[in-house]
Amino acid sequence: MRQPAAMGQQMVPLCFIAVYLVSPVLCICDTGWIENDLYCYHLSNTTLTQRKAQDQCQMYSSSLASLDHPNDNDFVYRQISSGEDSFWIGYTRVTPTIWRWVSTGTVGSYFNWDLGEPDNEGSCAQITPFNLGKWRDRDCNRNHRFVCKKLADCGEPTAVPNSDMVTSRTPLISASNSTFYPEGTVARFVCNEGYEFENSSPDKYVSCTIGGQWESRVGEALLTECVLKVCTAPPVIENTITNGTYDQMYKFGTIIAYACQQNFWFSPYEQGETKFAVCTDQKTWSSDGLRDCSAITCIRPITTYALSNTSSNKEGTVAHYTCARGYRFEDNSTEKVFKCGEVGWEPAPMLCKIKTCPVHSVSGAQGTPNSTDYDTTVIWRCDSGRTYDDTSVYKSMYCQDNEQWDKLVTDSCERKFKSFRLLPIMLCTQYCLFVLYSEGAKLRN
Repeated sequence: MRQPAAMGQQMVPLCFIAVYLVSPVLCICDTGWIENDLYCYHLSNTTLTQRKAQDQCQMYSSSLASLDHPNDNDFVYRQISSGEDSFWIGYTRVTPTIWRWVSTGTVGSYFNWDLGEPDNEGSCAQITPFNLGKWRDRDCNRNHRFVCKKLADCGEPTAVPNSDMVTSRTPLISASNSTFYPEGTVARFVCNEGYEFENSSPDKYVSCTIGGQWESRVGEALLTECVLKVCTAPPVIENTITNGTYDQMYKFGTIIAYACQQNFWFSPYEQGETKFAVCTDQKTWSSDGLRDCSAITCIRPITTYALSNTSSNKEGTVAHYTCARGYRFEDNSTEKVFKCGEVGWEPAPMLCKIKTCPVHSVSGAQGTPNSTDYDTTVIWRCDSGRTYDDTSVYKSMYCQDNEQWDKLVTDSCERKFKSFRLLPIMLCTQYCLFVLYSEGAKLRN
Protein backbone atom coordinates (compact mmCIF):
# COMPACT_ATOMS: atom_id res chain seq x y z
CA MET A 1 0.00 0.00 0.00
CA ARG A 2 1.34 3.47 -0.87
CA GLN A 3 2.12 5.89 1.94
CA PRO A 4 0.37 9.30 1.87
CA ALA A 5 3.56 11.34 1.90
CA ALA A 6 2.16 13.81 -0.60
CA MET A 7 -0.73 14.68 1.69
CA GLY A 8 1.34 16.70 4.07
CA GLN A 9 3.50 16.20 7.09
CA GLN A 10 3.12 12.68 8.50
CA MET A 11 1.45 12.31 11.87
CA VAL A 12 2.28 9.81 14.61
CA PRO A 13 -0.75 7.51 14.93
CA LEU A 14 -2.52 7.95 18.24
CA CYS A 15 -2.64 4.21 18.69
CA PHE A 16 1.18 4.18 19.03
CA ILE A 17 0.94 6.69 21.89
CA ALA A 18 -1.92 4.79 23.50
CA VAL A 19 0.25 1.71 23.84
CA TYR A 20 2.38 3.57 26.37
CA LEU A 21 -0.23 5.79 28.03
CA VAL A 22 -3.32 3.70 28.45
CA SER A 23 -3.47 0.07 27.33
CA PRO A 24 -2.48 -2.02 24.31
CA VAL A 25 -4.45 -0.89 21.27
CA LEU A 26 -4.39 -2.54 17.83
CA CYS A 27 -2.81 -0.09 15.43
CA ILE A 28 -3.70 -1.18 11.93
CA CYS A 29 -3.39 2.04 9.95
CA ASP A 30 -0.66 3.46 7.75
CA THR A 31 1.76 5.95 9.19
CA GLY A 32 0.05 9.34 9.15
CA TRP A 33 -3.39 7.81 9.69
CA ILE A 34 -5.31 7.45 12.96
CA GLU A 35 -7.37 4.36 13.80
CA ASN A 36 -10.83 4.51 15.32
CA ASP A 37 -13.41 1.71 15.45
CA LEU A 38 -11.94 -0.27 12.50
CA TYR A 39 -11.50 2.87 10.38
CA CYS A 40 -8.43 4.94 9.58
CA TYR A 41 -8.57 8.75 9.40
CA HIS A 42 -6.09 11.20 7.91
CA LEU A 43 -6.13 14.94 8.72
CA SER A 44 -4.39 16.83 5.92
CA ASN A 45 -1.95 19.66 6.47
CA THR A 46 -2.54 20.99 2.97
CA THR A 47 -5.59 22.88 1.74
CA LEU A 48 -7.55 21.96 -1.39
CA THR A 49 -10.97 22.50 -2.91
CA GLN A 50 -13.55 19.93 -1.92
CA ARG A 51 -13.35 18.11 -5.29
CA LYS A 52 -9.54 17.98 -5.29
CA ALA A 53 -9.59 16.85 -1.67
CA GLN A 54 -11.86 13.94 -2.64
CA ASP A 55 -9.50 13.06 -5.51
CA GLN A 56 -6.56 13.13 -3.13
CA CYS A 57 -8.33 10.80 -0.69
CA GLN A 58 -9.19 8.37 -3.49
CA MET A 59 -5.54 8.09 -4.43
CA TYR A 60 -5.07 6.24 -1.16
CA SER A 61 -8.16 3.99 -1.34
CA SER A 62 -10.16 6.30 0.89
CA SER A 63 -12.81 8.99 0.67
CA LEU A 64 -13.67 12.29 2.34
CA ALA A 65 -14.84 11.24 5.78
CA SER A 66 -18.44 10.26 6.39
CA LEU A 67 -19.43 11.21 9.95
CA ASP A 68 -22.81 9.49 10.08
CA HIS A 69 -22.55 8.51 13.74
CA PRO A 70 -21.94 10.67 16.85
CA ASN A 71 -18.89 8.59 17.79
CA ASP A 72 -17.28 9.30 14.40
CA ASN A 73 -17.96 13.01 14.70
CA ASP A 74 -16.67 13.16 18.29
CA PHE A 75 -13.48 11.35 17.30
CA VAL A 76 -12.65 13.79 14.49
CA TYR A 77 -13.59 16.75 16.65
CA ARG A 78 -11.11 15.66 19.34
CA GLN A 79 -8.35 15.58 16.71
CA ILE A 80 -8.98 19.17 15.46
CA SER A 81 -10.31 20.92 18.57
CA SER A 82 -6.91 22.32 19.54
CA GLY A 83 -6.64 24.25 16.28
CA GLU A 84 -8.71 26.81 14.44
CA ASP A 85 -9.00 25.24 10.96
CA SER A 86 -12.19 23.74 9.60
CA PHE A 87 -11.95 20.54 7.52
CA TRP A 88 -13.84 19.30 4.47
CA ILE A 89 -15.92 16.18 5.15
CA GLY A 90 -17.68 14.05 2.54
CA TYR A 91 -21.18 15.53 2.79
CA THR A 92 -22.52 17.40 -0.27
CA ARG A 93 -25.77 18.96 -1.42
CA VAL A 94 -27.37 17.13 -4.38
CA THR A 95 -30.66 19.09 -4.45
CA PRO A 96 -31.68 22.31 -2.68
CA THR A 97 -32.92 20.24 0.26
CA ILE A 98 -31.05 16.92 0.09
CA TRP A 99 -27.49 16.13 1.21
CA ARG A 100 -25.63 12.82 0.69
CA TRP A 101 -22.39 11.22 1.84
CA VAL A 102 -20.00 10.88 -1.12
CA SER A 103 -18.60 7.55 0.12
CA THR A 104 -21.95 5.73 0.35
CA GLY A 105 -24.45 7.86 -1.55
CA THR A 106 -26.77 7.76 1.46
CA VAL A 107 -28.53 10.68 3.19
CA GLY A 108 -27.69 9.37 6.64
CA SER A 109 -29.62 9.57 9.90
CA TYR A 110 -27.17 11.69 11.93
CA PHE A 111 -26.64 15.43 11.41
CA ASN A 112 -24.57 17.91 13.42
CA TRP A 113 -25.32 21.24 11.71
CA ASP A 114 -24.41 24.39 13.59
CA LEU A 115 -27.16 26.82 14.51
CA GLY A 116 -28.55 28.41 11.35
CA GLU A 117 -26.77 25.92 9.09
CA PRO A 118 -26.88 25.06 6.33
CA ASP A 119 -27.34 28.66 5.26
CA ASN A 120 -26.84 28.11 1.52
CA GLU A 121 -23.37 29.63 1.51
CA GLY A 122 -22.19 26.56 -0.42
CA SER A 123 -22.91 22.91 -1.25
CA CYS A 124 -20.06 21.24 0.66
CA ALA A 125 -19.92 20.53 4.43
CA GLN A 126 -17.10 21.24 6.87
CA ILE A 127 -16.52 20.15 10.45
CA THR A 128 -15.43 23.01 12.69
CA PRO A 129 -13.00 22.89 15.65
CA PHE A 130 -15.54 24.57 17.94
CA ASN A 131 -19.06 23.99 19.25
CA LEU A 132 -18.35 20.25 19.62
CA GLY A 133 -17.54 19.79 15.97
CA LYS A 134 -20.58 21.46 14.44
CA TRP A 135 -21.01 21.48 10.65
CA ARG A 136 -21.50 24.33 8.25
CA ASP A 137 -21.88 24.60 4.49
CA ARG A 138 -19.26 26.44 2.46
CA ASP A 139 -18.37 27.15 -1.15
CA CYS A 140 -16.86 23.92 -2.57
CA ASN A 141 -14.23 25.87 -4.51
CA ARG A 142 -12.60 27.35 -1.45
CA ASN A 143 -9.37 25.76 -0.17
CA HIS A 144 -9.54 24.03 3.21
CA ARG A 145 -7.89 21.21 5.01
CA PHE A 146 -9.78 17.86 4.79
CA VAL A 147 -10.37 14.53 6.52
CA CYS A 148 -9.94 11.23 4.64
CA LYS A 149 -11.45 7.99 5.93
CA LYS A 150 -11.12 4.29 5.00
CA LEU A 151 -11.58 0.88 6.56
CA ALA A 152 -8.64 0.09 8.84
CA ASP A 153 -7.87 -3.29 7.31
CA CYS A 154 -5.88 -5.05 4.62
CA GLY A 155 -7.29 -5.33 1.17
CA GLU A 156 -7.50 -8.56 -0.80
CA PRO A 157 -4.09 -10.32 -0.84
CA THR A 158 -2.41 -10.42 -4.20
CA ALA A 159 -3.50 -13.59 -5.97
CA VAL A 160 -0.89 -16.32 -6.42
CA PRO A 161 -1.31 -18.19 -9.73
CA ASN A 162 -1.96 -21.93 -9.48
CA SER A 163 -2.95 -21.82 -5.81
CA ASP A 164 -5.96 -21.65 -3.50
CA MET A 165 -6.25 -19.22 -0.59
CA VAL A 166 -7.77 -19.84 2.84
CA THR A 167 -8.02 -17.06 5.44
CA SER A 168 -8.29 -17.33 9.21
CA ARG A 169 -11.03 -14.69 9.35
CA THR A 170 -14.09 -13.83 7.31
CA PRO A 171 -13.48 -10.73 5.18
CA LEU A 172 -15.53 -7.55 5.48
CA ILE A 173 -17.38 -6.18 2.46
CA SER A 174 -17.57 -2.41 2.12
CA ALA A 175 -20.45 -0.46 0.61
CA SER A 176 -18.45 -0.24 -2.62
CA ASN A 177 -18.06 -4.06 -2.62
CA SER A 178 -14.38 -3.87 -1.74
CA THR A 179 -13.01 -6.71 0.41
CA PHE A 180 -11.09 -6.00 3.61
CA TYR A 181 -9.46 -8.25 6.20
CA PRO A 182 -8.96 -7.29 9.87
CA GLU A 183 -5.47 -6.92 11.27
CA GLY A 184 -4.12 -10.27 12.39
CA THR A 185 -5.81 -12.18 9.58
CA VAL A 186 -3.61 -14.98 8.26
CA ALA A 187 -3.93 -15.99 4.65
CA ARG A 188 -2.65 -19.42 3.65
CA PHE A 189 -1.84 -20.07 0.00
CA VAL A 190 -1.79 -23.74 -0.98
CA CYS A 191 -0.37 -24.64 -4.37
CA ASN A 192 -2.58 -26.73 -6.63
CA GLU A 193 -1.75 -30.37 -7.32
CA GLY A 194 1.54 -30.67 -9.14
CA TYR A 195 2.72 -27.19 -8.08
CA GLU A 196 4.90 -25.84 -5.30
CA PHE A 197 6.65 -22.65 -4.23
CA GLU A 198 10.21 -22.10 -5.40
CA ASN A 199 11.66 -23.36 -2.11
CA SER A 200 9.70 -26.63 -2.54
CA SER A 201 7.17 -25.60 0.11
CA PRO A 202 3.57 -26.68 -0.61
CA ASP A 203 2.10 -23.62 1.14
CA LYS A 204 2.90 -20.07 2.30
CA TYR A 205 1.43 -17.73 4.90
CA VAL A 206 1.00 -13.97 4.92
CA SER A 207 -0.45 -11.87 7.73
CA CYS A 208 -2.34 -8.58 7.75
CA THR A 209 -0.08 -6.28 9.79
CA ILE A 210 -0.10 -2.75 11.12
CA GLY A 211 -0.60 -0.32 8.30
CA GLY A 212 -2.77 -2.64 6.24
CA GLN A 213 0.16 -4.54 4.77
CA TRP A 214 0.31 -8.27 3.96
CA GLU A 215 3.67 -9.57 5.11
CA SER A 216 5.33 -13.00 5.06
CA ARG A 217 6.10 -14.70 8.33
CA VAL A 218 9.43 -13.93 9.94
CA GLY A 219 12.13 -16.11 8.48
CA GLU A 220 10.09 -17.14 5.46
CA ALA A 221 10.86 -16.23 1.89
CA LEU A 222 8.69 -13.67 0.14
CA LEU A 223 5.49 -14.95 -1.43
CA THR A 224 6.16 -16.06 -4.98
CA GLU A 225 4.21 -17.89 -7.63
CA CYS A 226 3.51 -21.63 -7.58
CA VAL A 227 5.62 -23.42 -10.15
CA LEU A 228 5.27 -26.90 -11.60
CA LYS A 229 6.96 -29.62 -9.58
CA VAL A 230 9.88 -31.34 -11.27
CA CYS A 231 10.73 -35.04 -10.96
CA THR A 232 14.23 -36.40 -11.01
CA ALA A 233 15.38 -38.36 -14.05
CA PRO A 234 12.95 -41.17 -14.94
CA PRO A 235 13.86 -44.78 -14.09
CA VAL A 236 16.40 -46.49 -16.31
CA ILE A 237 14.87 -49.67 -17.73
CA GLU A 238 17.25 -52.11 -19.35
CA ASN A 239 16.82 -53.05 -23.03
CA THR A 240 14.11 -50.44 -23.74
CA ILE A 241 13.45 -47.55 -26.10
CA THR A 242 11.89 -44.38 -24.57
CA ASN A 243 10.50 -41.05 -25.75
CA GLY A 244 12.59 -39.05 -23.26
CA THR A 245 16.19 -38.08 -22.64
CA TYR A 246 17.90 -38.05 -19.27
CA ASP A 247 19.15 -34.45 -19.50
CA GLN A 248 15.78 -32.70 -19.71
CA MET A 249 13.46 -31.39 -16.96
CA TYR A 250 10.51 -33.61 -16.19
CA LYS A 251 7.60 -31.55 -14.86
CA PHE A 252 4.50 -32.80 -13.09
CA GLY A 253 2.32 -34.87 -15.40
CA THR A 254 5.14 -35.78 -17.82
CA ILE A 255 4.61 -39.25 -19.29
CA ILE A 256 7.54 -41.39 -20.43
CA ALA A 257 6.73 -44.34 -22.70
CA TYR A 258 8.89 -47.49 -22.66
CA ALA A 259 9.00 -50.20 -25.33
CA CYS A 260 11.29 -53.25 -25.34
CA GLN A 261 14.01 -53.54 -27.95
CA GLN A 262 13.74 -56.22 -30.62
CA ASN A 263 13.87 -59.80 -29.30
CA PHE A 264 13.06 -58.60 -25.75
CA TRP A 265 9.87 -58.46 -23.70
CA PHE A 266 8.68 -57.18 -20.31
CA SER A 267 7.30 -60.59 -19.35
CA PRO A 268 6.51 -63.80 -21.25
CA TYR A 269 4.30 -63.20 -24.29
CA GLU A 270 4.08 -59.42 -23.68
CA GLN A 271 6.03 -58.66 -26.82
CA GLY A 272 5.10 -55.33 -28.41
CA GLU A 273 3.63 -53.95 -25.16
CA THR A 274 4.23 -50.30 -24.15
CA LYS A 275 4.47 -49.29 -20.49
CA PHE A 276 4.46 -45.82 -18.96
CA ALA A 277 6.04 -43.84 -16.10
CA VAL A 278 4.27 -40.65 -14.90
CA CYS A 279 5.78 -37.75 -12.90
CA THR A 280 3.48 -37.50 -9.85
CA ASP A 281 2.61 -34.82 -7.32
CA GLN A 282 5.13 -36.46 -4.96
CA LYS A 283 7.90 -35.73 -7.50
CA THR A 284 8.37 -39.45 -7.99
CA TRP A 285 7.59 -41.71 -10.93
CA SER A 286 4.61 -44.04 -10.90
CA SER A 287 5.54 -47.12 -12.88
CA ASP A 288 2.94 -49.86 -12.55
CA GLY A 289 4.24 -53.07 -14.10
CA LEU A 290 7.41 -51.38 -15.38
CA ARG A 291 10.38 -53.75 -15.26
CA ASP A 292 13.56 -54.50 -17.18
CA CYS A 293 13.08 -56.12 -20.58
CA SER A 294 14.53 -59.62 -20.82
CA ALA A 295 15.46 -61.72 -23.82
CA ILE A 296 12.52 -63.51 -25.37
CA THR A 297 12.35 -67.09 -24.06
CA CYS A 298 9.76 -69.84 -24.17
CA ILE A 299 8.09 -71.29 -21.13
CA ARG A 300 8.78 -75.01 -20.97
CA PRO A 301 5.71 -76.53 -22.62
CA ILE A 302 6.03 -80.01 -21.10
CA THR A 303 7.36 -80.83 -17.67
CA THR A 304 5.91 -84.27 -16.71
CA TYR A 305 5.65 -87.67 -18.36
CA ALA A 306 7.98 -86.58 -21.18
CA LEU A 307 11.66 -86.60 -22.00
CA SER A 308 13.46 -83.82 -23.97
CA ASN A 309 16.80 -83.62 -25.73
CA THR A 310 17.47 -80.05 -24.36
CA SER A 311 16.81 -77.85 -21.33
CA SER A 312 17.21 -74.55 -23.25
CA ASN A 313 14.23 -72.24 -23.73
CA LYS A 314 15.83 -69.38 -25.67
CA GLU A 315 14.46 -68.16 -28.96
CA GLY A 316 15.48 -70.55 -31.78
CA THR A 317 15.74 -73.62 -29.56
CA VAL A 318 14.47 -76.88 -31.17
CA ALA A 319 13.26 -79.37 -28.57
CA HIS A 320 12.41 -83.03 -29.24
CA TYR A 321 9.92 -84.47 -26.77
CA THR A 322 9.05 -88.15 -26.27
CA CYS A 323 6.20 -89.18 -24.03
CA ALA A 324 6.94 -91.76 -21.35
CA ARG A 325 5.64 -95.35 -21.73
CA GLY A 326 1.89 -95.42 -21.30
CA TYR A 327 1.46 -91.75 -22.34
CA ARG A 328 0.76 -89.99 -25.65
CA PHE A 329 0.06 -86.52 -27.06
CA GLU A 330 -3.47 -85.36 -27.80
CA ASP A 331 -3.11 -86.30 -31.47
CA ASN A 332 -2.20 -89.86 -30.38
CA SER A 333 1.48 -89.48 -31.31
CA THR A 334 4.22 -90.15 -28.77
CA GLU A 335 6.94 -87.88 -30.23
CA LYS A 336 6.88 -84.12 -31.02
CA VAL A 337 9.30 -81.42 -32.20
CA PHE A 338 8.77 -77.85 -30.81
CA LYS A 339 10.64 -74.69 -31.83
CA CYS A 340 10.94 -71.58 -29.60
CA GLY A 341 9.87 -68.60 -31.73
CA GLU A 342 8.98 -64.92 -31.12
CA VAL A 343 5.53 -65.79 -29.86
CA GLY A 344 6.42 -68.96 -27.94
CA TRP A 345 6.70 -72.60 -28.86
CA GLU A 346 5.63 -73.60 -32.36
CA PRO A 347 3.44 -75.57 -32.77
CA ALA A 348 1.46 -74.82 -29.64
CA PRO A 349 2.63 -76.93 -26.70
CA MET A 350 0.84 -80.18 -25.92
CA LEU A 351 0.87 -82.25 -22.74
CA CYS A 352 1.53 -85.97 -22.56
CA LYS A 353 -1.64 -87.64 -21.35
CA ILE A 354 -2.00 -91.15 -19.95
CA LYS A 355 -3.28 -93.82 -22.34
CA THR A 356 -6.62 -95.50 -21.61
CA CYS A 357 -8.24 -98.82 -22.52
CA PRO A 358 -11.88 -99.21 -23.69
CA VAL A 359 -14.61 -99.06 -21.05
CA HIS A 360 -15.79 -102.58 -20.10
CA SER A 361 -18.49 -104.17 -17.93
CA VAL A 362 -19.34 -107.67 -16.61
CA SER A 363 -22.93 -108.67 -15.82
CA GLY A 364 -23.40 -109.63 -12.18
CA ALA A 365 -19.96 -108.40 -11.14
CA GLN A 366 -18.25 -105.20 -9.84
CA GLY A 367 -14.87 -103.97 -11.17
CA THR A 368 -12.20 -102.60 -8.80
CA PRO A 369 -10.67 -100.05 -9.26
CA ASN A 370 -13.08 -98.15 -11.46
CA SER A 371 -10.39 -97.05 -13.93
CA THR A 372 -9.35 -97.63 -17.54
CA ASP A 373 -5.88 -95.97 -17.29
CA TYR A 374 -2.71 -97.59 -18.54
CA ASP A 375 -1.00 -100.04 -16.17
CA THR A 376 -4.21 -100.63 -14.21
CA THR A 377 -5.36 -104.17 -13.23
CA VAL A 378 -9.13 -104.36 -12.78
CA ILE A 379 -10.59 -107.21 -10.62
CA TRP A 380 -14.13 -108.23 -11.58
CA ARG A 381 -15.67 -109.87 -8.48
CA CYS A 382 -19.06 -111.61 -8.77
CA ASP A 383 -21.91 -110.32 -6.68
CA SER A 384 -22.94 -112.38 -3.65
CA GLY A 385 -24.65 -115.68 -4.66
CA ARG A 386 -23.19 -115.65 -8.17
CA THR A 387 -20.27 -117.37 -9.88
CA TYR A 388 -18.66 -117.58 -13.27
CA ASP A 389 -19.29 -120.71 -15.38
CA ASP A 390 -16.14 -122.26 -14.00
CA THR A 391 -17.49 -121.63 -10.46
CA SER A 392 -14.82 -118.93 -9.81
CA VAL A 393 -15.98 -115.69 -8.20
CA TYR A 394 -13.42 -113.17 -9.62
CA LYS A 395 -11.39 -112.59 -12.77
CA SER A 396 -8.89 -109.85 -13.73
CA MET A 397 -7.70 -107.91 -16.79
CA TYR A 398 -4.73 -105.52 -17.35
CA CYS A 399 -4.61 -102.22 -19.46
CA GLN A 400 -1.57 -102.44 -21.78
CA ASP A 401 0.56 -99.76 -23.51
CA ASN A 402 -1.36 -100.42 -26.77
CA GLU A 403 -4.53 -99.26 -24.99
CA GLN A 404 -6.03 -102.75 -25.08
CA TRP A 405 -6.91 -105.11 -22.23
CA ASP A 406 -4.63 -108.15 -22.08
CA LYS A 407 -7.72 -110.40 -21.78
CA LEU A 408 -11.37 -109.50 -21.67
CA VAL A 409 -13.70 -111.03 -19.14
CA THR A 410 -16.51 -112.09 -21.52
CA ASP A 411 -18.68 -114.41 -19.39
CA SER A 412 -21.04 -113.23 -16.73
CA CYS A 413 -21.68 -114.13 -13.12
CA GLU A 414 -24.80 -116.39 -12.70
CA ARG A 415 -26.67 -117.58 -9.59
CA LYS A 416 -25.04 -120.68 -8.07
CA PHE A 417 -26.45 -124.02 -6.51
CA LYS A 418 -25.08 -126.31 -3.73
CA SER A 419 -24.77 -129.43 -6.00
CA PHE A 420 -26.00 -130.46 -9.42
CA ARG A 421 -26.75 -133.97 -8.06
CA LEU A 422 -29.54 -132.62 -5.89
CA LEU A 423 -31.37 -131.10 -8.85
CA PRO A 424 -33.42 -134.27 -9.75
CA ILE A 425 -34.44 -134.71 -6.11
CA MET A 426 -35.56 -131.11 -5.91
CA LEU A 427 -37.60 -131.41 -9.09
CA CYS A 428 -39.25 -134.66 -7.85
CA THR A 429 -40.10 -133.09 -4.52
CA GLN A 430 -41.81 -130.21 -6.23
CA TYR A 431 -43.81 -132.62 -8.44
CA CYS A 432 -44.93 -134.76 -5.49
CA LEU A 433 -46.12 -131.71 -3.60
CA PHE A 434 -48.12 -130.65 -6.65
CA VAL A 435 -49.84 -134.10 -6.88
CA LEU A 436 -50.70 -134.19 -3.21
CA TYR A 437 -52.18 -130.73 -3.44
CA SER A 438 -54.30 -131.74 -6.44
CA GLU A 439 -55.67 -134.95 -4.80
CA GLY A 440 -56.50 -133.11 -1.64
CA ALA A 441 -58.53 -130.64 -3.64
CA LYS A 442 -60.60 -133.45 -5.22
CA LEU A 443 -61.43 -135.04 -1.82
CA ARG A 444 -62.63 -131.66 -0.51
CA ASN A 445 -64.96 -131.38 -3.47
